[in-house]
Amino acid sequence: MSRERTTVGFTLSGMGRTSGLSFIRGVLGMAVAAVLCGAPAQAAGVTISGYIDAGYIAAEGGVNNGLTLQASGATNGNLSINDGFALNDVNIDLAGDLRDDISYYASFNFVTGAAPSIDAAYLEFKNPGPFDLKLQAGRIFSIMGIEPRVAESNISKFVNLSLLSPILVGSQDGVAVMGSFSPIDYAFAVTNEDNIGGSALSGVGNGSISDSTYLRPGIYGMTGASANSNNALTLSGRLGVKPLEGLELGITGAKSDLAVPGTAASRDRTTVGADASFVYGAFSLSGEWVKVTEDGLATGQPKTEMKGFYAALGYDINKSWWIGARYAEMNQYQLNNVAAQNDVRTISLAGAYTISDNVILRAEYDFNDESVYNGVSGGAAEIPNDVFALSLVGSF
Repeated sequence: MSRERTTVGFTLSGMGRTSGLSFIRGVLGMAVAAVLCGAPAQAAGVTISGYIDAGYIAAEGGVNNGLTLQASGATNGNLSINDGFALNDVNIDLAGDLRDDISYYASFNFVTGAAPSIDAAYLEFKNPGPFDLKLQAGRIFSIMGIEPRVAESNISKFVNLSLLSPILVGSQDGVAVMGSFSPIDYAFAVTNEDNIGGSALSGVGNGSISDSTYLRPGIYGMTGASANSNNALTLSGRLGVKPLEGLELGITGAKSDLAVPGTAASRDRTTVGADASFVYGAFSLSGEWVKVTEDGLATGQPKTEMKGFYAALGYDINKSWWIGARYAEMNQYQLNNVAAQNDVRTISLAGAYTISDNVILRAEYDFNDESVYNGVSGGAAEIPNDVFALSLVGSF
């Protein structure tokens, strides 16, 4: 699904609170007009792009039934626990050049019932030499894995993100260096706290990874309060290789020294992962594996581990119709604490219809199977939490 881009010129100097609100209203109004009319205006200045995502959801179970609460993985958990319609997301991106080798980019999200969020805002310095070197400084998108990088642009034809997305490093404040020298791609970042789900893994209350800590506190990049934790440090990176046409392999890793709020202590978090994607004709195949280990907690809690994987297959029937399937598993384990163990498995069946170049209708049914141990040998019975979701996305 391609995005049209609207380019306009404006001046921000002297903009007060009232004019700032007017500017936001104006941007949203232009976004809606671009989607509905498909006739972007052109002028010198900033480039505006984005999307509007509206949907419908029907979910099994009630408020406490695990995955029901995160039913729309393509949103920030804004949907009601009741079945019905919802505005999933309104995204506005601003971009432009300050000079030939310096550009800027900012991404904002406006969701009903939630404060506007800044998913990314950075300056990019380019050195188009033999290594295609780029440096980004500010709030940067995750450089790890496949899913965060693909989902940020909203081009995934699945409605929901996989079970892995909450434990992949989200948007962070810091500096990243990236580039390529064929067939190798590289990206490394030094940032603040890694912001996985906005909380420590060991903070999961009853052991279920599908409780409130499993909800995405921010759209795609999972931007939360911990993104601005200045007394924490994360080193992350990814190396990718494209040995054949259509094939990409990658390894990712991160090491975080996380602050314990209210104390001078810290805890360690290590993330390792691998990803692969392959496109052959009308078929696409992708998969990721991630393992996160957290220890050194000042509270004396034992080592906590979360790991999982997914594999997804897609097929373009023609230029308009697409079908896909995905299998995902996630496991949480805490040393010597059976009550904090949990297993989740999801089979997703999805379809998408491209109405036009910038409008797509997506549908997905998730079969969720969750076992919460809580001291029960072999796990408790399956929690009823299957989910059906529809999503209509208009991009501009």
